[in-house]
Amino acid sequence: MPLQLSKLGRDVFAPTTASGHLRGADMGETVVWTTEIEALISALATGEGGVTVLDEVIYAVNTGAGTANAIKATATKAMAVTPYSQLITVNFVAENNGPMTLSINNETPKPMVLNVGSDIPAGYVKNGMAALVQLDNVGNYRMFTYGDASAIQAAAEAALAAAIAARDAAAAYAAGLNLPAVVVGDAGKALVVKSDGSGYQVQRMPSFADVWDTASPIAISLHFGTLAGTGFLATDPGGAVTSSTTSAVAASAVSIPVANGALFKVGQLICYRAINNQYYSNVVKSISTNTLNVARLIQGGGIASNEPISNFYADVTPHPNQLGYYTICDDALRQISVKSEQVYRSVDSREWNPWGATTLTSDVTPAYANPGSSDALMSGVTVAGNTNGHGAQSRNVEMEGGQYVTRVVFNPGTAASMAIQLGVTFKDGTVSAIGFWQANASAGAIEIAEFNYRVPPGAKVWIRANSLVDGAFSFWIGEITHRKVRQKFAVPNYGTHILFGDSWFAQGHFYNRLVSRLPQATIINKGVFGNKASDLLSRVAADVLALKPDFVWLMCGTNDYNDPVAAPLYAATMNRVLIQLVAAGIQVFLFDPSVGSIGNSALDPARKLTLGTNLLDGQGAGVVKRTALSIGPTTLAAGASAILGTLPGTMRRPARILFGRVSGVEAASLRFYYGSEVGDISGSPAVGLNGSTTALDQIVTKNDRNDNYLTVALYNTNAASRTLSGTVELEWYPSTTG
Repeated sequence: MPLQLSKLGRDVFAPTTASGHLRGADMGETVVWTTEIEALISALATGEGGVTVLDEVIYAVNTGAGTANAIKATATKAMAVTPYSQLITVNFVAENNGPMTLSINNETPKPMVLNVGSDIPAGYVKNGMAALVQLDNVGNYRMFTYGDASAIQAAAEAALAAAIAARDAAAAYAAGLNLPAVVVGDAGKALVVKSDGSGYQVQRMPSFADVWDTASPIAISLHFGTLAGTGFLATDPGGAVTSSTTSAVAASAVSIPVANGALFKVGQLICYRAINNQYYSNVVKSISTNTLNVARLIQGGGIASNEPISNFYADVTPHPNQLGYYTICDDALRQISVKSEQVYRSVDSREWNPWGATTLTSDVTPAYANPGSSDALMSGVTVAGNTNGHGAQSRNVEMEGGQYVTRVVFNPGTAASMAIQLGVTFKDGTVSAIGFWQANASAGAIEIAEFNYRVPPGAKVWIRANSLVDGAFSFWIGEITHRKVRQKFAVPNYGTHILFGDSWFAQGHFYNRLVSRLPQATIINKGVFGNKASDLLSRVAADVLALKPDFVWLMCGTNDYNDPVAAPLYAATMNRVLIQLVAAGIQVFLFDPSVGSIGNSALDPARKLTLGTNLLDGQGAGVVKRTALSIGPTTLAAGASAILGTLPGTMRRPARILFGRVSGVEAASLRFYYGSEVGDISGSPAVGLNGSTTALDQIVTKNDRNDNYLTVALYNTNAASRTLSGTVELEWYPSTTG
């Protein structure tokens, strides 16, 4: 081992760079430096690795007891029998005249040879010289130096003394640094000089590529994603029921051979560990003796032979079993690898129109197979037909340019073969299908089609769901979300993570799995049995904000829909929690609600809570538009009005007044009307803006989610004619842009 360090301590812990800028000590450099110091000290103290101190150099003294060729010497330490384990110095008192031998402490003489192994020639050794020798692996004393022994010895001793002095100085310097202890969760962090200069503190110093934009939560699809919209079955025995695979299962397969198929039920949510050592969920579509035919393609590289396949739920409440929680954790970690901003979300059955000879029906029947609720505006849509290529198509949604992820919730139903397509209509009118998702035929369970793609500015995106074969078919379609990709990340295996939620966290299995998946992070479990959104709000300050975490995993809703709490109240309460977390600079991983059980009438409340709660914005089209309307000096008779204009498109969300003003007299106003036609001001105005006042950032109230035009009119409410002016700038989300 070389007696040297890769970097000096003064460089590792320098408070400034060479150019004078403040810097923090890099944890990686610090760990390397301290490791080298520890190894050096250990090696010098024990001789480990061939590094020796003091009497590991053996002094063999030749007083002339032998002859010029047969050297006899004495040493204060016994000679080792292990080759190359000792370094021996021997002096010479006469010139040799032939091959030589060496005996130390009256041992049997051993040949003394040159470094290349040959005999020492006559005259090679002179009176007064010294040499370094070692016992080699054939029993010879092999000479590898000769000449001025005293100079060599002095240099070696000086080097040794310098190494010992460096060791002592380094140990003393390190002892005075007052470094904080390294704990679990400090991986990737750095040592930073404290503001008062009194020492160092451990602090996260992320690179640009590792920065989490905490301005909005990262959504985790639990309800339709991990849980496939499926809750606890009345026939499910609960607890943990497993049967092992009888042979390996290939990736993308749709059947799983098990030892005992009778343990499982059709329509049951199950879970398995894949070859990549991660857990995945699936739904049993049908059972053929000991073969489970499943709704979703096998993921994770397939399943090994003799691998347990388990039911998912432990009880009707519902709570998952241990492997169910492991599945939720692993799926969540897969989902958070992309930071995206939701720009459009539709749960409205009116989003879809027939494509070809099909019939579209709003399905309000609570069922695990139906991706909607009993609310007609949040229902699933049943698409029925008989012809290949026919189905349903969504409205166009105009997008900003960029990278997007689009997800469509659907159920193939009885379709023998069907597909979900994503298409784009470009600004020049060109139409192109850019994504294709072929469903697992006749799966009968909810799936999610996911598309990753890039579009230029002004492109209009649409979704088409259609049969791929002739013959009668019926399938369901549901929620659509478009998310714009902002960042991509590795799993955050660092920092402090808090699990904040209800019994799904308090149970402990999610916590245990996350600890095993993120061993370098600090995980704190703040789940409480029975908690609702209102409970989280009451304890967010003490249980989360006071601990200053980097990440919060937020899961709540099961107790809310079992209560039941209405979606608007749940959403308002959760938003109050989110506002505090985001304001504190915490990255939130937000789960949507779980799936309620049909057996205790909780499915429909759970669906309504999931579909009726939007905590991520984007409840409209992908592009927010700004439109200015104005009217110059116009003379209006008493009680008369003039239309400034109608916004160029319909909307479902309320518009926002960015700026508005009426000039002339106080007895005048701007009035805003939502109507079914352009220029329709026949109904009651949504809001009015009185004369000589200025409106800033004011919502134009809208009490439904119908597609409406917004028309703005100027009114003279005086008893006499007046010359008036008005202007307004509005921000709005078009509900259909193509």
